[in-house]
Amino acid sequence: MTESKTMADRRSGNSIIELTFMMPWLLFLFVGVFDVGFYCYALIATQNAARAAAVHNSMSSMAATDLDNSGCRIVVAELQSTSNGRNVQCPDSGPLTGPPVWVTSTLVTGLNSPDGNDAAQVVVTYQPDLLIPIPGVLQLQPTITRKAWMRINPSADFPSGGSD
Repeated sequence: MTESKTMADRRSGNSIIELTFMMPWLLFLFVGVFDVGFYCYALIATQNAARAAAVHNSMSSMAATDLDNSGCRIVVAELQSTSNGRNVQCPDSGPLTGPPVWVTSTLVTGLNSPDGNDAAQVVVTYQPDLLIPIPGVLQLQPTITRKAWMRINPSADFPSGGSD
């Protein structure tokens, strides 16, 4: 009877040893999944910011060139929910205190646009935080670049007004 009890005690000690051998791998896996989750969220937020700026800039062909840089303010507002979003700013808004976000707005005409009509194109480049640098795997600061096109509203360039 005492012999079977000692065998059971030995088996329960094996599970603790196996867990300690696996713990670094489990921790590495958890950290990797956590980091990839934040990076994927930054990808989605950057695409949504580019889409929101393209919608704003598609009001007219003059707005598509975005001379007052309102598209960058829209992008910054959309990126507020990311991990370093509270510090994101446009490069021309003064001295940089946080990571910059670059927004390029252009008017794409004719055959260069996706459907052959005039469109506003917005390109957003953003550098999200690297939460946990993993040596040999994730050491560099990632950069996300996303494009969005939106057809120009043709009635905005040629408003239909009443007769004088």
